[in-house]
Amino acid sequence: MPIQVARASAILDLNHTLEEVVASVQQHAVATVQVTLLTGTWGSTVITVQRSNDAVGYEDLEEPVTIDAEGMTDRIDVSGFGYLRARVTTAAGSAATGQVTIVGKGG
Repeated sequence: MPIQVARASAILDLNHTLEEVVASVQQHAVATVQVTLLTGTWGSTVITVQRSNDAVGYEDLEEPVTIDAEGMTDRIDVSGFGYLRARVTTAAGSAATGQVTIVGKGG
């Protein structure tokens, strides 16, 4: 049986809160979020990873995940919900952009 993979990616303005990327993870068991700085400096940027069943109302994960530096999260168990969101919750403080990618696997 082939492994199912989902991918959502966007370039976010890290100097504006509420910038986000959302992935449907309904058919997946685990996911990771990776951030690559494209321009500027990271500064005080914080990206928060949250979950939802309807892609409208989001809540923090059971074990909260935040990203405060370029890199990738550990695997996140997504088997109990439908959507995973990575959202800028603290702005960089200066001009910066980052590629934010969510990848879901398994199912």
